[in-house]
Amino acid sequence: DLEYHHKGINRILKTTFYPIIGKKKQFQGGVFSIYDITEQRQQEAKIQFLSTFPETNPNLVISTDQEGNVSYLNPAVKNLLKELRLSEKEVSELIPGGLETLIDRFKQKDKSYLELNYQFRDRVFHYIVYRSSDNNHFYIYGTDITEKVNLQNQLLQTERIRAVGEMAAGVAHDFNNLLATILGRTQLLLLKSDNQSVVNELKIIEKAAIDGGQIVKRMQEVTREKRDRNYQPVDINEIIKESIIFSANKLKISTQLKGKTVQLHTEFGEKLGVKGNPVELKEVFTNLLLNAYDAMPNGGDLYITTCKTDDSNVQIIIRDTGVGMSEEIKNKIFNPFFTTKGEKGTGLGLSIVYKTVASHGGNIKVESEINKGTTFTINLPLSLEPVKSKVRKELSLHEKSGAIRLLIVDDEPELLETMAEILRLKFKTVEIAPDGEEALHKIEKNKYDVILTDLGMPEMSGWEVARLVKEKLPKSRVILVTGWGEQAREELNHHPYVDEILGKPYELQELMNTIAKFFNGRKN
Repeated sequence: DLEYHHKGINRILKTTFYPIIGKKKQFQGGVFSIYDITEQRQQEAKIQFLSTFPETNPNLVISTDQEGNVSYLNPAVKNLLKELRLSEKEVSELIPGGLETLIDRFKQKDKSYLELNYQFRDRVFHYIVYRSSDNNHFYIYGTDITEKVNLQNQLLQTERIRAVGEMAAGVAHDFNNLLATILGRTQLLLLKSDNQSVVNELKIIEKAAIDGGQIVKRMQEVTREKRDRNYQPVDINEIIKESIIFSANKLKISTQLKGKTVQLHTEFGEKLGVKGNPVELKEVFTNLLLNAYDAMPNGGDLYITTCKTDDSNVQIIIRDTGVGMSEEIKNKIFNPFFTTKGEKGTGLGLSIVYKTVASHGGNIKVESEINKGTTFTINLPLSLEPVKSKVRKELSLHEKSGAIRLLIVDDEPELLETMAEILRLKFKTVEIAPDGEEALHKIEKNKYDVILTDLGMPEMSGWEVARLVKEKLPKSRVILVTGWGEQAREELNHHPYVDEILGKPYELQELMNTIAKFFNGRKN
């Protein structure tokens, strides 16, 4: 036999010579047979080439016979089993229902292959199953798609928050107007009442209105995107320490009532600055700490550590030894309005935590196990800018503040009358206007030091009122009062005619401090 590559026709040929031998064993000639074996050799080379793939393939490759008995596992499968602390005999646990069930499902399908996803513990795999036509064996190819699924879930989570936020924004303004009226009337009655029993009842209503305003504010916060509003260099350790103090009161009450204690363990790294909004970041850690306390009704340990992971990130880990969460609950905790606390919870805390961390350029992950506890890990970009020291200044109106003249503009009659009645207890001149047009008529006839105007009004918005007021009274101060809160504040840079913004509902002292900031030290 002779096998050679014929370059002239670019084919692989095999030549076989059959000699012809005579009776006296003499050579009398022969026959040459020439075969074209090009396709055969190419197929053999292809098989040899492909046979190396299962060994080097990073994906899972499993082969079984007709009964589901394993005949081959590639190294990727063996490494995964070792990582998951499973033996090779337990490979069926990686397959939905086991290998035998999967083979039966394939046989019932009128298809040449079967495709499905399966979650095992915290991993998600995509499987493709097909039957070989050569040896009638089944081949299962698996791909770890955990990261892809996590990314899709994060995108879905963001979209859910955006959708819920849009819905919340539509009703938040009206709720804030109602709460502003309730809070205003309550505070007015508090100023007038001398009956201590009535005062105590009114303070309960006042607190409920303020808490309601905070809930609406959280609903509005759900839609806020990443912006540099009020972002400044802050010491993350100081923010966490403030959150610990803030949440300690609740911890004290719950532990005293139940006779259980929560041991706090902290380990803070040095020089951990981030750029962000200190109020929003404090809310993040306060929420996580309160959730941790709630997760340990019988006491336990709470661990808080901060460190620098590399040159660009600060990592905060909050771990409790509480009741933990199931996988199903863990996958839902960042969804708006999802809560396991019944009537005690709003379901907004962790969704705002998620959104706030994302808006600060960071990420948050959660690990949990039933009866073993929960760990939240937050990563935030490191900031090298120096942290400014805090300077607190107490504001109060001076004795001559009664000479300040005010004009209130609002299309809500009840709220308008309430604010006027309250402010007349402090200021001599307080006039009202139900819309922008009436306000401009009054400005033509009188001078005002402060104009409080609502933002959302028919015909003429608060922005427009502010612009026209400044044209007539350039020395006056314009305070925009709105149920849109921080969303309106972010537009302040585009409207130089507005001096300050107050979000509804606001406390009386907040308004007084704002006015004091404008006029303290002014000669009347």
